[in-house]
Formats: sequence, C-alpha cells, structure tokens
Amino acid sequence: MKEIKLIVFLKSLSREEMTLFEKFIASPYFNSVRNHTRLLSELIKFHPGFDNAGLSAEYLHERIFPGKKFNKQVMWNLSSGLEKLARDFLVQLALNKNPHTKHTLIFDELLTRGLHKQYTRELDELEKLLSSARIDSTYYYNIWLLEQSRITYWQKAKGLQNVFAENIFRSGEYLALEFLLKLYKAASDSLFFRDSYNEKDKHGSLEGVLKSIRLDEMAEQFRRSTSPNAGLIEFYCNLTQIAANVNNPDTFFRAMDFLFKNHELFKIDEKRNIVSVLENHCLFRAAEGKLELRKELFALHGFRLKNNVLTYENGKFNKTHFIQIVNNAIVLKKYKWVRKFINESSDSLVEEHREPIKALAEGLLYIGLKKYNKVIESLNRVEFIDARDKVQEKNLRARAYYDLGEHDTLLSHIDTAKHFLRKNRTISESRKESYVNFYNYLQKLAVAREKMDDVSINQLKKKIISEKRILFRNWLLERVERLK
Repeated sequence: MKEIKLIVFLKSLSREEMTLFEKFIASPYFNSVRNHTRLLSELIKFHPGFDNAGLSAEYLHERIFPGKKFNKQVMWNLSSGLEKLARDFLVQLALNKNPHTKHTLIFDELLTRGLHKQYTRELDELEKLLSSARIDSTYYYNIWLLEQSRITYWQKAKGLQNVFAENIFRSGEYLALEFLLKLYKAASDSLFFRDSYNEKDKHGSLEGVLKSIRLDEMAEQFRRSTSPNAGLIEFYCNLTQIAANVNNPDTFFRAMDFLFKNHELFKIDEKRNIVSVLENHCLFRAAEGKLELRKELFALHGFRLKNNVLTYENGKFNKTHFIQIVNNAIVLKKYKWVRKFINESSDSLVEEHREPIKALAEGLLYIGLKKYNKVIESLNRVEFIDARDKVQEKNLRARAYYDLGEHDTLLSHIDTAKHFLRKNRTISESRKESYVNFYNYLQKLAVAREKMDDVSINQLKKKIISEKRILFRNWLLERVERLK
C-alpha cells in the first residue's frame, strides 16, 4: 500500500505540515466527508515512513468501519478523496509561500464586485512587496501584471483613458524583460542538451526566433537609453546572445561586468542561472583555443564560491561542476588553490558522489603536479557514475600513460577510449570530435616519440595548432616541444 498516490503525497509532508493538513481537512469548507478525517487519523500513526507491514487497506477499513465487511471500492473512494484534499492542501502551502500570487488572484474578484478601495489597497500591497523583491523567474511577470492591473483599474473602474500612459510604457518594458529572461534560459537549456546529450530541436523553432531578433542592435539601443530599466534590458540582450553561443567578446565582458557589479539585484536561483551561462561560454571558447577566457572562468568560479552560488539549492555541488572548477584551475597551474578547494569543498558534493569525484579531482591535480603514478592510483579508486566520469577517467589515464612512457599500454588504451566514444550516444558530436581528435594526435605523438623524426614532429605541431576542435591542445604542444 505504501506506493499508492495518497501515501506518496503524505510521505512528502513534514510533521508540522501533517499537523496543518489535519486542521485543513477538519474544515467543512474544504472537506465535507467525515471519513476522510478518520482515514487521515489512522494513517498519521504510520508517518513518516508508512513502512509498517501492518498497514493495509483491510486494516484501515476495519479501523474506520469496525465490524463491517471489507469493501475495496469504498476504500478506493476514500483514498482518492483524501489524495485530492492533499493536492488542495499543497496549493494552499504554495500560496502561503508566494504572496505575489495571492494578491494577483484576488484582483478580478475585487473589481467585479466593485470593491475599488480594496482593489487599490491590494495593488499598493503588491507594489510594496515587489519593491523589495529580487529578480527571479517570476519577478518581471509579477511587476508587469501589477502595471496591467493599474491600467485595468483606470479603464474599468474610472473610465479614464488619459491617465495611464506611463503604466503602458512601463508595462512594455517589463514585458520585454520577461520575454528576454525566458528566452535566454531557453537558449541556454537548448545549447546544454545539444552539447551534453546530443539532443537537438527537431523543428528549429527556438533557433528561428533567436535568428530573427537583432539582439545586438537592441542592446546597443538600450545602452544609450535613459530608461531606469535600460541596463537590465541591455544585460539580458547580451546574456541571450551568449546563451545562444554567439561569439562576441564585448557582449561577454559587458554581461560579466554587469553581474559582478549588480549581483545583489538577483535572487540566488537567477544568479546561478546567469553564472552558468557565462561559464559555459568560457568553456566553449576555451575548447576552440581561446585560453585567455580560462582566467575569466576562474573569476566566475571564485564568484560562485564567495557568494555561495553553488549548483544546487541545498548548498551541494554538481559533480560535473566540481570537476570543471578543478580542471580549469589546473590549466592555470593554481595547484595550491586546487588542493585547498578539494579538501574544503568535497563535503559539498552529494554523499554518494563524494569519494569517486574526490579521487577523480586528485587524479587531475597529480597530472598537473607530474606525479603520474599517483594519477593511476587515484583513478583506480574512481567508481563510475555516468559516461562523463568514464570520459574524464580515460582522458586522464591516457595522459598519465604517455608521460610514464607506457607506449603499448597507451596505444591499447587509446583504441579502447575511441571505441567507447563511438558507441556512446549521450555525448554530443562536437564533444566527440574534440575527444577523438585528442586521441588521434596523442597516438601520432606517441609514434613520433618512438621514431624521433623531426619532420613528422614539426608537421604534427602545425596540425595540432590548426585543429579547430581538440582537447588539451596546450598539453599536446608541450609534449611536441619536448621531443624537439
């Protein structure tokens, strides 16, 4: 019985919420069936786990209808009714957590009933709430709705057309900001799934929208505007271009500068989204050889840590993000910083990821410190969680084998790694290309080291430099120079 919908709902409630739910269904306004209250009273005895073997429909029927023959349909109806009440209760909890929504829901009712003073009072209360609110996914919609509600009041309650021009203009700006906020998130999510999981928009609708809007011109226009919202509109225009993978350094640096100077405007979730877009831009450009953006990425990672803008709301790191931070700092040769970060931040990983990701991070550090036997020792402690971990582990192992001079082991490992990439469909084509190019050039480098042919070594260097997509370009070039 513990897997039925009602039990799943009840398991999600804390002790305090369960007490509130009891009061909720005790109200005749919400609940007109007395047996719902009896059913909940019995179920509460099994909260929070509901894993007692004695919990069954038959047991509950006997407790609610003592002496009567078990009726499965009656119990199904009671359970279904109490589940509906549980959903209604969650709506009430959500409304209590979102006062903006409570205010907006009452507007139409007050206006329809001619309660104009109460209507304007609600408008003023909502405006007061929003004036101290920080920007999140609903902020611009709520403030747009406030302006629209003021317009509606003057039109319907007062019959005046000439007093709300400013509300119309402000409403338009807030609608533009709401659109841009949603657009940059959609562009960012689309790029993430395309690059990370090889998932593409079959219809190309979002791409079509992004191509049809001249965001660069819009940003330039608002850069010269005197509107109090001009800076935010320009910022979101820039951010949307970045999220759509438009490569414009000025756009990136303007957006990053705005965030660092104005981050207090944003709620933590919105800060997290913005930083992720900027970080991904740095990673894409670095993969194309623009290594100067590694320093900007390090600054963004520092911003995250300083302002506690971690990957998850509960203050936990996503394992991929943790490794990304380590890897970037190692490219910049900040080894002491990395050691401190691993020691101090590993506890912020989800518990089941902690040990394998810590081992992987230490493997990366030992690569930087040129302790190659330690790399292999660390990698032997890694328990794979998903394909990304396997890719990271195989890249590290390949570099360690090369620097250890394990020629035959390396060539065998490269063959295995490329076979793994070919078979894996969750890795995007662009990432596969970068990985495979790395392995191909590493294989050629290993063969060139055995032959020590200066001509082929020089040709190899030119090809590595000109290759558009390749991982560890600098690492490969350093090894080429050692051969020369």
